[in-house]
Amino acid sequence: MRIQELEVCNFRGIKKLKLEPKGKNFLLSGPNGSGKSAIVDAVDFLLTGDVSRMRGPGTKDIKLKEHAPHIKADAKDCLVKATIEIPDVSEPVEIKRFMDRFQNINVLLV
Repeated sequence: MRIQELEVCNFRGIKKLKLEPKGKNFLLSGPNGSGKSAIVDAVDFLLTGDVSRMRGPGTKDIKLKEHAPHIKADAKDCLVKATIEIPDVSEPVEIKRFMDRFQNINVLLV
């Protein structure tokens, strides 16, 4: 799978972000607190409907709907969307996941 475009809205510390790696490898760098982990969390959420870092020992059952949306946004305004290329699939695929319906994933051939 190759990410062509990633859009993150109101997720964790990210109000709005659009990345266009165009299927290339890319590196996330920046100072502490700049949102690097939030981008990885957004991709995790998009593909699984969960944020694996928020589970396990020491997390005290953090609720995804309470801690994944941006602090100044409602869960209904939280969206992660990507356009991806999948080997052996001729057209790009768009994947969307909304926090208020995180159990559902929308998949579209673009």
